[in-house]
Amino acid sequence: MSREVAIVGYGYRLPGAIHSDSQFWELLQSRGFVQVPIAERYGAGFEPYGPYTGPGRFASGVEGLLRGDEALTFDSKLFGLSSQEAGNMDPQMRLLLTCAFEAFEHAGWDLRELRNSSTGVFIGAQVSAAANWRPVYGANEHTIPGCSLSMLANRISYHFNLMGPSASYLTACSSGITALHAALSSIQQGECEQVVVGASHYLGASAGSQGFNALGVISPSGACHVFDAQADGYMRAEGTFIFLCKRLDLAARDGDRILAVISATATNTAGAADGATGNTAGRTITAPTQHGQVAVMQKAYRHAGLPLHAVDYIEAHATGTQVGDRIEGNAIGEALGAPTGRSTPLRIGSVKSNMGHMEAASFTCSLLKVLLMIQNRTFAPVSRHFVAPNPEIDFHGLGLQVQTECEAFPARPTVFGINSFGFGGANGHCVVREYHPPTADGNSDTFSKPVNPAGGYLFPLSARTAAALRTSAEQLSRTLATWEPSLYDLAGNLSRRRTHHQARKGIVALDKPGLAIALQNFVNTDKTR
Repeated sequence: MSREVAIVGYGYRLPGAIHSDSQFWELLQSRGFVQVPIAERYGAGFEPYGPYTGPGRFASGVEGLLRGDEALTFDSKLFGLSSQEAGNMDPQMRLLLTCAFEAFEHAGWDLRELRNSSTGVFIGAQVSAAANWRPVYGANEHTIPGCSLSMLANRISYHFNLMGPSASYLTACSSGITALHAALSSIQQGECEQVVVGASHYLGASAGSQGFNALGVISPSGACHVFDAQADGYMRAEGTFIFLCKRLDLAARDGDRILAVISATATNTAGAADGATGNTAGRTITAPTQHGQVAVMQKAYRHAGLPLHAVDYIEAHATGTQVGDRIEGNAIGEALGAPTGRSTPLRIGSVKSNMGHMEAASFTCSLLKVLLMIQNRTFAPVSRHFVAPNPEIDFHGLGLQVQTECEAFPARPTVFGINSFGFGGANGHCVVREYHPPTADGNSDTFSKPVNPAGGYLFPLSARTAAALRTSAEQLSRTLATWEPSLYDLAGNLSRRRTHHQARKGIVALDKPGLAIALQNFVNTDKTR
């Protein structure tokens, strides 16, 4: 049985009004970064900001927040929920359910075929965004199910009728990779052949940011100066991510679109402080250790069956703190850099320089960045916050190079490593590689073709409600304005790789202009009813 796992679909919510792969990729390419005024979330009463760590103070006036009401707007009818039950749910539950539905659509998995399947659900989280909220009219039967972190995974299993393992994992900032590691173990043990894995982090109340400010880890400049000499802490951020993973051999057999391959994961815990003796830890619980990080990286490549010098790029955990970046940078160099006999510098970077630190969801954001790099076959740079290298990291001696510009992949398949470390000491590393399918026989026809292109195509649309059906048509119409699809492929995917719901509309068209007109006519006609 194959130990490798394919990523075949995903859905997500990012801060800063980023709603698509193209927008996220544009941000990465431009070395841009996201900053949202906290007054949009918590109100103006939390100003002024500054070094004082008393009650109600923030180190800076910006965070990486979802814009508008993305976390609150929720199609409860899609999931058969009453408005009261949906309103009592932690925003993270609503975001995860929505992203899971979008991931199934993205992968082309039919919800009817998922019913009672052994599909597992593994979700990383940190704290409930709603546990300390006081219901306006007091507690009710939805209060506890609405804030229990176990429900982050269980809700997905319940609403999509899945029968595989279903669990939430809490290891602070490494929660996402801990959930993925558990998911891969479940696949390899034969408990399930495919999994829903992800993480969510929502800054629902101000107390968390005030507490992290008191710890002294928040950047007064509202940025993550990753690997930079001016590193002064990190900017908190939020996001939600779902990935669909499946045994590689089964994904290839079933014709799934394989976006990347996870070769291995590894986890451990920090242990005693570097150089410590005796039976005491020799460190505070939030302090990392270099030897622990070196060990987890080396273990991951042993599991993957790859030499340590095979990795081309490390997406680091690096948050922009002086201590954390120094320890991780030197650990990466020791484990995977020049000491392994590399002939070229090891590229390193961190998406936190662009998006802020999503804590429990930080690994899943890093994984999305790696997937976009693979899709574009381009190494993406860190943000403009990197100016001068951190002098406490031996970049030259260890053979490390912070990625500061877009760079094309080499012609061969590329290998990535992703670090993720929790502030309680839980470490994780993931090995990801490009997927290059086996070369097909030159005499075989691996793709279907239209029998009669001049006859036109049928484009089926469906949704749970008539209003949602119109919205779906509007979205397809907007997409067509900037996209040149193969109409045959579009019709085929809408027919065979989408779940068909109660409200339906069929459109027949000969070409793209005809499809665009038909969609707009349907939308306009439906609005008049």
